Amino acid sequence: MALSQALRILQTGEPLEPEHLKRVIDAFLQGQVNDVEAGAILALLTRNGLSAADILLFARVFGGSLNSFDPGKRVLAITDLGWSERHSFHVYTATCFVVAACGIPVVNQVLRVDEHNCSKFNLLQALQIPISSTVESLQDQLGKYGLAYFDPELAAPQLASMIKWSRSLGQSNVISMVLPLLHPVKDVAHLIAVAREEDTDLYAEAFSFLGLNGSFVFGEDGTAEVSLTTRTKITQIHGQQVDSYIFDPRRHGFNWTSVDALKAGSVPENIKIIDDVLKHKKPSVYYDLVLLNAAFALKTYQETAQLDQCIDQARQAMETGAAWQLLQRLQVS
Repeated sequence: MALSQALRILQTGEPLEPEHLKRVIDAFLQGQVNDVEAGAILALLTRNGLSAADILLFARVFGGSLNSFDPGKRVLAITDLGWSERHSFHVYTATCFVVAACGIPVVNQVLRVDEHNCSKFNLLQALQIPISSTVESLQDQLGKYGLAYFDPELAAPQLASMIKWSRSLGQSNVISMVLPLLHPVKDVAHLIAVAREEDTDLYAEAFSFLGLNGSFVFGEDGTAEVSLTTRTKITQIHGQQVDSYIFDPRRHGFNWTSVDALKAGSVPENIKIIDDVLKHKKPSVYYDLVLLNAAFALKTYQETAQLDQCIDQARQAMETGAAWQLLQRLQVS
């Protein structure tokens, strides 16, 4: 199928047949797509939405050529898709420090999104936190600190062109949706925060087919996190078993707040909030949001643990200063 024909089909809103989608992906890999075609195809795929079968096809085509390593124990991969959909406090950036301080190895992918000056990439650079650019540096950082942020564009060169072309589409796009299944670390439990409710079911279907474990969270106010402003849909999968439920933070001692109370419109504001939460342990809605999301991350990794136990575990890492100390260690690395 010619790319022009694929574009015509996508413009109608119809999905591509699997063999046609594979040819499009192969064309990207072989450098047969120009900038205009690439932007149009990725924009239309993002607009039309992916099916679980589409995600699995991407994983099959790319997965065999990706460099990967076995860290010797299970790792928790935290992926936040859709941060840009609401307030701009990077809760999962802070959450990663807390979870890793509990002794859980954590990796977090960092996409460079052009349209946001307050992106996670910019925040980590301002914090002077290293972002691994190769699989080797990712393995080294994870082994030394139990926490590694990595740039998938550089860690997986064969994906670089597709990631570059997708940047202008925002953080939640066709490529960012596929990336969690193209992970350089073997034996991973996933926590994926999504900005669309249907994506929790999409990932559950794909993960079930592959026999992967993970949790997928969606705030009912459209947030890609375990929300403090409303209820959150939680979908968990272990092997072939899928469970979904609605979580209300008030049942575990948290109070609801407003989206406006969680705004942080710049990198300096984010840095101050992270300092207040991790260094000064200042009680606030931000503190509670980090605590709650860290607890769910811990529960994703420790499947049999009770949530209240995970809340206590996360609180201890915050209150003892362990999370802040880990941040400082990474800053001087």
